[in-house]
Amino acid sequence: MGGWGGYVLPLIAAANWRYKMSVSSITAAQVADYLRIDDPSTVELDEINMFMDSAKASIIAMTGLTQDEIDALDDMVHPYLLLISEQFDNRNGHIENKQTVQNQSIMETIRRHSVNYL
Repeated sequence: MGGWGGYVLPLIAAANWRYKMSVSSITAAQVADYLRIDDPSTVELDEINMFMDSAKASIIAMTGLTQDEIDALDDMVHPYLLLISEQFDNRNGHIENKQTVQNQSIMETIRRHSVNYL
């Protein structure tokens, strides 16, 4: 079993990924493969690109590292893909028991950049 629940090797082979990856080298099409989206639409690819930018910004904000420093770390690819996956899967708020459930990914991003600590 591989690093991503056994899916990493088939995904690398299917998408022609290089074995040594960096966050910046991953494309929207590769992320679509990771998310198991067959024949992604233009709208889905645009959403993925938006989530890719957001995930990069989140990692930079959380770690304090530069983009180049993050790219040098092989182990940042997995959290990067997981952040994108979480954002893609939770891109809509939903109602549970007649109450709106806040998207925790959104709230974490907002809290991370908060300057108002009231």
